[in-house]
Amino acid sequence: MSNKRSGNRDNRVEPLPAGTPVDSVTNYKVDRVFAPAPRVRPTEAAAEAANAVLEKRRSTSTVPPVLSGSPPTDATDGELELSLRRQLSRLQRQLAEAQRELANKDDELAAAVEKRLSEASGVEQLTEANRQLQLQIDELQAAEAKNQGIDQRLQDSLAAYDELAVRLDRERETVFAANARVDELTRAFDETRSLWNIERQMLEERAAAETAQLETQRTAALEAADQELVSATSRQRVAHEAEITEIKEAHERSLSTLRGELEPKALEARNLAEERERLASEITALKSEAIRASAEREDAHTREIKQLTEGHAAEVATQSRTAAAELAKILAERDLQALELQQLVRAGEAREQSLEDSANGLRETQLKMQRELTEAKERVTQLEGDLENSEGRRALAQATTEKLLDEVRQLRTQLEASSSESRRNAMDRMRFVAFLEEGLALLGALPEAVVEMDADEPADPDGGDPEIPPEAIHDIPTVTFR
Repeated sequence: MSNKRSGNRDNRVEPLPAGTPVDSVTNYKVDRVFAPAPRVRPTEAAAEAANAVLEKRRSTSTVPPVLSGSPPTDATDGELELSLRRQLSRLQRQLAEAQRELANKDDELAAAVEKRLSEASGVEQLTEANRQLQLQIDELQAAEAKNQGIDQRLQDSLAAYDELAVRLDRERETVFAANARVDELTRAFDETRSLWNIERQMLEERAAAETAQLETQRTAALEAADQELVSATSRQRVAHEAEITEIKEAHERSLSTLRGELEPKALEARNLAEERERLASEITALKSEAIRASAEREDAHTREIKQLTEGHAAEVATQSRTAAAELAKILAERDLQALELQQLVRAGEAREQSLEDSANGLRETQLKMQRELTEAKERVTQLEGDLENSEGRRALAQATTEKLLDEVRQLRTQLEASSSESRRNAMDRMRFVAFLEEGLALLGALPEAVVEMDADEPADPDGGDPEIPPEAIHDIPTVTFR
């Protein structure tokens, strides 16, 4: 970067004419920092070098040019010195012009280098922006992949929701069928219970009728047996009374006969008494036999009635137990079916609730995914717009960079040309300076110090910093877009 000190004259240029202001002349002094300063030999070394040059000149018998005409005099020496001074002044003016041109070239070179550095920083910024855009593109691609995954999961969730809805409809149909089955079984149970109650009532009525009929039959049988017993007893009593009457009549007849016949009649009377006792015992035996037969018939009738009653009671109990067992079985089956149906209903309700919860969760997930998808699409749209803007800026920056590279190439070409011209001018100045030194050596007016440069570092004629070599320009890094 150049640093000009305004208001100061460069002491290396030709003195200003009289009456010329100091600020009217442009200072072409440029502080260059691209190469080290030249080496300066001490004054003794410069003096020794000048003496060596003079000795060489004297040893080679260098004769100044002789003017055609008269031999050299003091006037010719003065004219020669004056011409040399004029030539020196002209060369100094040329040197000042060359220095001004070199300063201009240095300024242009510094500006070009500064511009090149700013362009390089701009290219680095564009590269960083391109890298950021590439990262944003990668993020967009990742977001796109994430959105695709979200869409896929959303489709899967919708399919699962549809399947759960179908299963829910099926479960509802199953629950409705189970409820219908429960109602049907309840109605069948009510009908069965009513039929069982009717049948039990009929059985009870039949048992009561049979019991009443058996009781009537028993009563009738007992009455008939009593009547038969009474009639038999009365008949036997009548028969016995008739026999007794006949026996009495016969006894009376016998007594009357015995009265006539005492002995045989008394014997016959004793026989009659025995016969009477025998008949009385027979009558008693018949009575006891009739009583025993009546008691046996009554006992047999009682046993038959008891057996019939027990059989009827056992039959009624068996039928009751069978009906109760069937009723208990039907009730147990009904209760079991009702329990199963209740369990099915509760399971269906729980499954329906779980399906509704799952459906609500899926709806919320779907809404959330749709919001995320909308936000992602908006972000993708925004990033696509930013990407298009970045692509436009990138294309503009690339075109600008290519243009700047072309300008840099042109400046490099100009710099190489100016460098070659500067080297050529430097060689001319060196030859001229050597010629002036030779002339001044002949006149005996050498400078106090001689600046000697190395062979690989040509000296700067204006005494300033050496110029930038062309190889240093090629070392400036260039950035290209891919």
